[in-house]
Amino acid sequence: MAYNVSSVEFWKERIEMGKSRGMLHHSIYELDNAGWEMVEKRHMKLAFEHINAMDDKVLDIACGYGRISKYFLPENYTGVDFSEDFISIAKEHNPYHKFLQADITKLPYEDNTFEWGIGVSIRAMIQREVGEDVWKAMEKELQRVCNHLIFFEYSDGKGNHGVEPYEVIRKGCLINEVRTSGI
Repeated sequence: MAYNVSSVEFWKERIEMGKSRGMLHHSIYELDNAGWEMVEKRHMKLAFEHINAMDDKVLDIACGYGRISKYFLPENYTGVDFSEDFISIAKEHNPYHKFLQADITKLPYEDNTFEWGIGVSIRAMIQREVGEDVWKAMEKELQRVCNHLIFFEYSDGKGNHGVEPYEVIRKGCLINEVRTSGI
């Protein structure tokens, strides 16, 4: 089933669904609270194997409602999303962090502004639902503004949690690190 993830209306509906269930994370991914907490903790543990939370400037790619902003100092964190609705929620829940409504193919930042870019469940979704050509344009722009990138998924694509794939792309390295997280 194809989802129109590039539509603002799609995300408005997802946000409303999440709010009506009292689980805002359902706007992003439908997983019970315990599973959601487990996946988030595992993602952030892996992220901090690479990212220095005290010093590195981080761009949260397609930040949604800003769920990972709490792990970073406000002065080192910027979240971007194309949905104004998500950005409004992010600003309301995280008033000290920076959030910007932006098109990921044309970011308003200088080259190498951020040490790291983090994307959670964006890469596979864009490739699957919008197309590889759109993803390539996004990735090129992200590599322009970020020195390094890390992409996480919520499952292995078959609904299995505890084995989420992730990839680290380091500037200047020919080999990308692709691993699967474990429990």
